[in-house]
Amino acid sequence: MDVTTRARRAAGRLKHALAARIAEPEAAAHASVGEDAPPRFYGLTRFSVYSPDSGSWKLTRDQGGSYAEQLYAAERMGPRADIFLELAAPILQVMADKHDYRHFVHYSSVMPDPWQSRLRETARRYPVLRLVDAEKVSAVRVMMRRDLIETGAPDRTVVLFRIDDDDILAASYLDKLSAYAVPGDRGRAVSLCRGAGAIYLDGRIGPLRDQQRVFGAQGQAYVGSWRAADKTLTMTIGRNHTKVARMMPTIADAREVAWLQLRHPAQDMLRDQSDAVAQVQEALAKLAALPPEFDLAADFPTVVSRIDPALAPPAPGDNS
Repeated sequence: MDVTTRARRAAGRLKHALAARIAEPEAAAHASVGEDAPPRFYGLTRFSVYSPDSGSWKLTRDQGGSYAEQLYAAERMGPRADIFLELAAPILQVMADKHDYRHFVHYSSVMPDPWQSRLRETARRYPVLRLVDAEKVSAVRVMMRRDLIETGAPDRTVVLFRIDDDDILAASYLDKLSAYAVPGDRGRAVSLCRGAGAIYLDGRIGPLRDQQRVFGAQGQAYVGSWRAADKTLTMTIGRNHTKVARMMPTIADAREVAWLQLRHPAQDMLRDQSDAVAQVQEALAKLAALPPEFDLAADFPTVVSRIDPALAPPAPGDNS
């Protein structure tokens, strides 16, 4: 099957899924089932939040130009807007149509157009996205508790996860995470630590590689609880995803691909922008290809039409 046919089928599958949204009756949303109602999932993405005092990324330590100019430069924002708004958001909506799920998007009011207008338009198109001005509400616990109160949520398991604005969760991510969204796993973290990796370059994506990142940031989740009677949200959130297992019991599940990490030259973490593509391809060349049974169109339907075999990382020893 050629790439064009695969892309057409993937697009059709995604369109059908979005059109056939599963609407949970309002009564069911407020009804208890046994001990608890079904779990509620919350996602969090920081969409280029203005935070000049942060020491987390290379960007905040650069000296050339102002922080805001660097943060919202077209060469930096272009890939993020394409990845999050065009590739990730439709998949998040498909997940929301199957599960009780909201996705908070932290943004800054100082973000200029066209980026802010594109973000708002995407949120209108995909209501799973809940835009939150980071200057007004910065604590995710506040956002979660407010939503639980406003929706009259009964006692239930509550799960929080995060995803960066240049990574993509698999359409089956919440299906996998649901196995651990149960009362017995409250107080634990979950690392769905198998994913895919690929290069992103000018809108194209290289063939996906198989990778495992135990305690990686991609989709790491925390399981807690909501008690409606006294409006208590109980949840431990790891401050450092790489050391989460030192804070709480942590489940690691690497059986199936749960996310896609896209590497591109505009990423803040790269040590030298001048050879960014070479850095990315060198790292990807060390990873194995995904097994033949992996269904790209099922888990990443928006990605299929972007795959470019010419972006495959060179084989070891190939200096061409």
